Amino acid sequence: MGKPSQPDVKICDVEGFPWVPGCKRAVAFLKDPQDKFVNGLDVFSEIDQDIKRGLNTGIQQWIQFRNAPKRHHGWDQNEHGGAFTKCYVFKHTGKKARMYGYLVHPKKDHRAILCVLIHYDTKTEDEADVTMLGKLNGAGNKVSVQEAVDVYWNGQLAKEDFHDQKKKQ
Repeated sequence: MGKPSQPDVKICDVEGFPWVPGCKRAVAFLKDPQDKFVNGLDVFSEIDQDIKRGLNTGIQQWIQFRNAPKRHHGWDQNEHGGAFTKCYVFKHTGKKARMYGYLVHPKKDHRAILCVLIHYDTKTEDEADVTMLGKLNGAGNKVSVQEAVDVYWNGQLAKEDFHDQKKKQ
């Protein structure tokens, strides 16, 4: 009897945020059919356009290194004992919509950072949901996710190299 097949864990582009050559920040969705917590891609494709625009504003600001805590933020070492420093959230405050991600440095470029969008939720309370952040850490820390990030990042770099070669011809 052969080995059971591995879950089809993938990293997928975010609509409206294509890879930008040379950019040190990027966003992408995690697709993991075996993990019910991973709902970001499915929900994002179905949500109201106003909510999508609000979340996209935060994503754009983060990619551009613009500080806008009402639209996006992470958790630092001083919060929750430093347990959630790789967790990140993009917000549409008026609709209480949240897209939660996990920050990953690809192996080929440790200066770059990819925010892997994992979970969509609505927020009704002021404080962070520590249980949800723990699940986010669990999903983001999987070896299969890091491997998928590296496959995604290497594929994007290969496309970038291909386009650079074509320009030189």
